[in-house]
Amino acid sequence: MSQDFWNSYRPTPLDVATISTVIVYQGKNLGDALLSTPIINVLQRHGVSKIYFVVKEECAQIYENMSGVECVIRKRRLVHVISSALKIRKLKPDLFIDLHGSFDSAVTSRLV
Repeated sequence: MSQDFWNSYRPTPLDVATISTVIVYQGKNLGDALLSTPIINVLQRHGVSKIYFVVKEECAQIYENMSGVECVIRKRRLVHVISSALKIRKLKPDLFIDLHGSFDSAVTSRLV
């Protein structure tokens, strides 16, 4: 394999000062949603003003009273995934964080 192939997988530097909108894809269950809440504090400490969580409908209540956080409800059918990804694209996110890696999150990250 060529050197270029492996170089493409190296982490790229991230300038946190330029990030204002973040999408966090948290498509798993309630316990995973609870464990993802510390991300909010870290992002807000670094000056992120808008944080959107893509979550299951039953997990949205966890985030509803947190300032600076909004939820996008995750639905499983491909048509819904594509339509919500296009809505997320309109938010013009600076960073996309995928906490679990799934087909839905991969499609969303590519369309955003």
